[in-house]
Amino acid sequence: MTFPTFLLHEFLLDFHNDRKTLYTCALVNREWCRITIPLLWKNPIELLHGPDDYYPYHRYRNNHVKLVDTYLSYLNNEERVKLIKNGFKLPLRIKPPIFDYISFLRYISNGDIQMISLFWCLYFDASKIPVVNPLNSLSTKRKIKVTSSLWNLIRDIFDIFNKRPRTIATEIAQVAHASVVPPMGDDFYTTDVLLKSEIIHHTLTKLIIEQCPNINHLQSTSTLIGSSSINNYTEIVLKYPRLHECFSHLKSFESRSNFYRGTSFDILSEICHQLRKIEVSSCNPTHLSSTINDNKENPAIIESQKLSNLIRVQRYLREFILWNCKLGILDIITSLVSTQQYSMRELSFHHCDFQNIIWLHLLSDLPNLEALTFNQCINVSEQTSSKLVLSNLKHLKYIYGYTSPNALITLLESTKDSLVELDTGKPHFKLNLITFDPRKFHFLESDLFNHLELLHNIKLCKNLTSLSTYVYSNTQENLFTTLINLDQLKKLVITEISYSLDSKQKCSIFSEFLTKLANHLPSTLQWLHIGTKFGIRKNILEEFKLITLCKFKKLVVFGGLDWDMENQKVEFEGIYEELNIDDIKNSLIPNYDSNT
Repeated sequence: MTFPTFLLHEFLLDFHNDRKTLYTCALVNREWCRITIPLLWKNPIELLHGPDDYYPYHRYRNNHVKLVDTYLSYLNNEERVKLIKNGFKLPLRIKPPIFDYISFLRYISNGDIQMISLFWCLYFDASKIPVVNPLNSLSTKRKIKVTSSLWNLIRDIFDIFNKRPRTIATEIAQVAHASVVPPMGDDFYTTDVLLKSEIIHHTLTKLIIEQCPNINHLQSTSTLIGSSSINNYTEIVLKYPRLHECFSHLKSFESRSNFYRGTSFDILSEICHQLRKIEVSSCNPTHLSSTINDNKENPAIIESQKLSNLIRVQRYLREFILWNCKLGILDIITSLVSTQQYSMRELSFHHCDFQNIIWLHLLSDLPNLEALTFNQCINVSEQTSSKLVLSNLKHLKYIYGYTSPNALITLLESTKDSLVELDTGKPHFKLNLITFDPRKFHFLESDLFNHLELLHNIKLCKNLTSLSTYVYSNTQENLFTTLINLDQLKKLVITEISYSLDSKQKCSIFSEFLTKLANHLPSTLQWLHIGTKFGIRKNILEEFKLITLCKFKKLVVFGGLDWDMENQKVEFEGIYEELNIDDIKNSLIPNYDSNT
């Protein structure tokens, strides 16, 4: 039986992140292979190590070397000879690949290309993974000579691609790599390897731009610690001759950098009109806000205006994520509301200064918004003339890390029928609930779950399936009455429970809390995570386990003990740094037996 081609393609799309399955499918027959290979090569770097691996490059460096070899096989002889003359080990001639692999690429990431270029060069060198950029330790005079040498070679390579010979060029041999003394120690790259990796990095980027007609995702981030190439990288990429053909179908743009990118935003505004996702970090970090004047000549203001222009020219922007914005945030939000009113689905702000703008009125004009995130933002005004101002937000399902109970109440009143997931955050970062009393000279912690009006509104969210919050007071009765009314709740995360008491009192009060909690949990709950900063008596945990055993697949008490419901094991896990495991065993669990 033969599958129709379009059905086979739809079927294989479901495995686009499953490398092993795709490899197997590619071996079935010619037709399956023809459809599978483009899926394997649309983002090969991610498939090499998997999406969940953290900094995995060193574990898969041999695969990355082979990947770079494959891409470099597309260079013509003139380009290859140029690299060989400057110390790169490349064969003069190479058999062309069976497939046009490079044309299948859909994702460009500066950080990924930078790292695989480095590992390709390290294949011929004994250096290890770095912790700092060795150029930072060179003298200014020597650093200028090395940088000048590097950029002269990069320009020569660009001239080959652009077919524009330069009349004046400084040969790379004038400043020998060997004359630059690299830092001592095994934790640094040699300068020679670092410079060569930058050249391969830009060579690969240029090659991809020239040969990939349909890039969907562009990510501009720096992977190497101490690297400053990201600033020049974005500007150079956006000046390539075939840029329009390559990026005209761009769907996602991510740029996390503190460098000014106004020129980049201008160029993208001319080319890219189909972006679905934009994620950017302002060139002006929030922690420097006190030293920056709010004036029209400020680079942060200009960049925000150019970013606003990029937003306005998009036809159907669905997701916008903003980091570290201090100035110009009103222009950005206004551009989203005025031009992406019905398309916006997800809106996230991280480490931003809202300068007390009345933003609730603006959000009311985004009727299809589904997710809203505020992470460690400051000066977020909760003023609103009417609680009905957000009545249009009937599709909001996810609220993460909000700013204050009053503002959260306003949102909950408008979204109680649609809200599925709520994360109230912590007062130290996401919630402005900490007040300072100069007369007593100490901080007064305010408890979200003592805010009765807010609790009342949470109880009205009948479709809520996930709740993440914290408890800071010594009384949790209000929490219990809220939980028992959430009859659709499947996941509960209490990120932290803290008391201003000594260890024994904490243990006693928490034991009572845990016992009451077991009797008030919704019958639909499947996953519970409780965080504490102190140990818990084992007998209390065992009692809680017996009460809740039939309800949960997995139960985690972070900071105390952890037990796995499938294996019914009790283990120590996730103890905070200020606690000593032996102290917990001896003082808080007096009947503890190390053999159990």
